[in-house]
Order: sequence, then structure tokens, then C-alpha cells
Amino acid sequence: MKSTRCPNDSLPAVDHFMEFLLPALTFTQPANIAFSRISTLNGLSHSNVTCIIQDKMGFMWFGTQTGLNRYDGYSFIIFRNDPKDPTSLSNNYIKALELDSAGNLWIGTWGGGLNKFDTAKSAFIHFTPDNRKTRMADDFISALRADANGNLWVGTEDQGLNKLDLRTLHCSFYQNDPHNNSSLSNNHVTSILEDSRRRIWVATFAGGINLMDPLTGTFTCYQHDSHRKESLAYNNVRCLLENTRGGIWIGTGSDLDRWDDRTRKFT
Repeated sequence: MKSTRCPNDSLPAVDHFMEFLLPALTFTQPANIAFSRISTLNGLSHSNVTCIIQDKMGFMWFGTQTGLNRYDGYSFIIFRNDPKDPTSLSNNYIKALELDSAGNLWIGTWGGGLNKFDTAKSAFIHFTPDNRKTRMADDFISALRADANGNLWVGTEDQGLNKLDLRTLHCSFYQNDPHNNSSLSNNHVTSILEDSRRRIWVATFAGGINLMDPLTGTFTCYQHDSHRKESLAYNNVRCLLENTRGGIWIGTGSDLDRWDDRTRKFT
């Protein structure tokens, strides 16, 4: 596997990283918040960072357009595709990162399908449309979410939603059917959320948001309705988050919405 290694990367310097991060978490004096910057001058592979996650060892992982970066608080290891090495990263454009309950790192790439990082071997396992054993619906991965039931939900650019059973590696596919109102509303998935009730919410680029019924595999779609003030304000949804009170926050291409389960209305 081809990778760029920086010195002093043997152990994750969590304390050093927290020292770097804590000034930005000082909420009592907003005027004095200070930001530290890490750029390509410090070893980052690209200035466009697309996703971030921290693993159980304390390492920070940054997805970029030119590779996967692991940061220990001091320096970077950069993982890139090597056409001569089938165990290297399948594509350098990283769009999504996720950790499953076992601590495995999953990487969604833009053009190379899904990757699982094998920490022991420092190698990548590929899940692509042309792989019979570990098949994905599309090479262009746009969203990842591991749920409490041992599944990894994989959103794609134009081939809908995949559910990968992490025990059997069996993959199920959910796509829009224009003749079925209970199917996924749009095949461009942008974000996936498992809420505190273990329900799966799926955000789409032009089809609003979908709430999945796990027993039937069908979807209830919530979209903008110009005749209803309490409907979703915009169908281009970018991101989803649940707060501690169970409200679902929806970031769209137009504004910010909040779904209230009690009233079943959007604000």
C-alpha cells in the first residue's frame, strides 16, 4: 500500500490534540475563542476536508479529495490509491467516514465504492458494484451510518440506499420506484440518521426526507408542500441530526428545519 508517513506517528497524542481543540470549546467567552489551523503546510493532503471522525484509539481521520489522512495530534499518515496494490485505498476522493460498534473504520469514496480499513494489516477491503461477494449498488458513496442492529447504511449518488449486514456482509438495496409511493423518494442520498428510537431517516438531494419502516422496508416521505406551512421548507436536504429531546434537525439548501415527533410538524 502506498502511503505518506510523517515522523512521530507511533502513538495517538490525544492530550496534545485536546490542547489544540479545547480553545475552540470555550463557550463562556465567545469573543476570545481562538482557532488553530492545520493545513497542507502541516502535512494535510488537501485543503478541502470533506469529513472527519475520531476512532477509539484517539486518532483523528480526515477525508479529502486527495486521500485519507490519519492525525495523531502531531503529524499525518496519508493513505492513497496505488493502482499496483489491490489492498490500497480504492479511490482518493473521500466523501464519508463512519465507525461501527466494533470500532472498524468505513470509508465512502467518490468513484471507488466502499472501503473497510483493516487496522492489523493496514490494508483496505473494497466493496464495489463489480465485486460479487461484497457488492454495492454504486461506486459513488455519499453517506454512511452504522446502526445499533449491526448494519451499515450506505447512501449513494444516484443508486439509492444500501444496507450492509456487517455479520454476513449481505447487502440489501432500496431505490426509488416511480410507481410506488412507499419507495425511497429519490436515489441521491445525502445523509442518514438512526434516531434514539432506532428509526432510520434518509435525506435526499431533491426528494425531501424519508422515514423507513424496518419491518416492511417501505418509506414515509416528507416533502415541501406549498399549501402547508408546517411541511418541510425545501426538498434539497443536506444533513440530519437528532437533539437530546428527540427533535430531528434538518439542514437544507434553503434553511434549517426541525421535526417535532409530538406534533408531526416542521418548524
